[in-house]
Amino acid sequence: MKTRSCRSCGFALSVALFCLCLFVGLLPSTIVTVNASIAATGTTRLPMSLSTVINDLEAEGCETVTTYCFITSKSVTQRTKATLLQTLIDSDEDLLALKVIGTTTGLALCDPSSDASEVALTACACGGNIIFYPDAIDLSRQEGLFDGLGPALEKLLSTSTSSSSTSSLLVVVQNAQDKERTKASLEQAAETVLSSVIQHHKHSSSNNNINKQESHADASLLQDVFDNVQYVTPQEAAVVLAQTTSSISPVQAAARVADTVDLETMLWTSLPPIMTTTSSLSANDLAAARMLGPKARVLLLQAIQQVKQACVGQDGSSMVFVPTFGELCKVAMDQAVAGLEKEVEDSPAILNAAFGKQIRSNLLSELDAELGDLFIGQLDLLQEACFDECKKGISKLLVSPNLGNDMQGVASKSVSDFAKRAKKLIAKGSSWTAQPAKKQYQTRLKDFCTTRLQAAEASGQYRPLPRKGVTIGLHWLLPKPFGNDFRQEPWMVHASDNMVYVPKDKITDLSPEDVAAGDWRDKIVPSPAGNDMLYMQ
Repeated sequence: MKTRSCRSCGFALSVALFCLCLFVGLLPSTIVTVNASIAATGTTRLPMSLSTVINDLEAEGCETVTTYCFITSKSVTQRTKATLLQTLIDSDEDLLALKVIGTTTGLALCDPSSDASEVALTACACGGNIIFYPDAIDLSRQEGLFDGLGPALEKLLSTSTSSSSTSSLLVVVQNAQDKERTKASLEQAAETVLSSVIQHHKHSSSNNNINKQESHADASLLQDVFDNVQYVTPQEAAVVLAQTTSSISPVQAAARVADTVDLETMLWTSLPPIMTTTSSLSANDLAAARMLGPKARVLLLQAIQQVKQACVGQDGSSMVFVPTFGELCKVAMDQAVAGLEKEVEDSPAILNAAFGKQIRSNLLSELDAELGDLFIGQLDLLQEACFDECKKGISKLLVSPNLGNDMQGVASKSVSDFAKRAKKLIAKGSSWTAQPAKKQYQTRLKDFCTTRLQAAEASGQYRPLPRKGVTIGLHWLLPKPFGNDFRQEPWMVHASDNMVYVPKDKITDLSPEDVAAGDWRDKIVPSPAGNDMLYMQ
């Protein structure tokens, strides 16, 4: 019996060990652990800032880089966008102020502004890899879905891409149950948009590229534009981004960004040679490209140089704060547009042509973007100036139990002053905003005040106010026939008869003298008992 028991225990132990080994062996294929963190960020104009982040990721040791362009529909709020970005990157930081976010896994996520030109160029620089989040309201109305995605699709269809690159579209939905409904609504809306976008101007010497472009020329579905289309939840999208591996090296990714920027620059200066012979553009369009393209580039550089000279200090290297930066940029923009109009003042039809309007729009967009980088620098200088003034104001406060409230008052005034002065930095008609900088400055002052209070309390100079005492009121209720409710006057109990007992002062409250005089209960209810004596005449 003893031997049989030992054999049974040994067999059970072997089975348990075998199951444990089998479970451990399955772990690598079912559980994926990704340790990713933010390694590089960019806040300047896209897609140029993407090259800087790619170089930083290469310095961090990333052998391959995967780039994605993040686009949302029109009704998506900033709070929803911030939450979605935090889920995709797996970070608790505020990511709205960042243009590019690079992680240690080799992922570079771009968040372009609402400018159509910037969105289209960024999507092209990312190799056609797009993350799109459509709002439920936009899906139901089928409005505002392609404000950003439409220009990106048109740019991808009208630009030759490398045959080795694989484009991907991740459509993010909040719930897994809404995948099919979102897919049906989005693809139905995409058919109308793709039928109206420009799908020509593709020129390449590679046969593979030509074949791929010919297949794109009749694109009517999202699957015709992208090699891979997926509908995923935010959590699934984060897993896809963490597990995605790219065959593109940092050098190739940076070269793709440079090619995108060079392609846009070529549209400013002149047309490609093939467009001069086999182009379907009108004569006014060709004249606009020949005359306005080079002039627009010169005016752009002159306007940027004019604003930069006003922002540079006497030493010629450091930047200085310009209180009227918004007016300065507005004047530079107006002068650039006026110079463009003066170039063809004898032939207004050239400027009114489709290509002429496009060049004028591109000029304003480029000025808005390039001067927007200087605007961010001016916001940083304003923040430092306001912070120094706030520190001086806090240093003048007396150390008292109300020090915390006094510091909060000084900080609130400083934030209001920052917002008021920041409005003067925004050029009229531009897409600039100071809200992220205001929020950042408010958080900075809050942390500073908290640190100063903690230091003062630790040194013994500051002691917070004690908690206020609690006042307790005691009331009484004497039911009839022994008395009346304290909330009623004695003579209001019976409307038809007068009470026998009425206090001398006509109120039921007692004065301190009555309380100190003796038995205060006699002041409220007479000692004799009986209906006749108490209530009736």
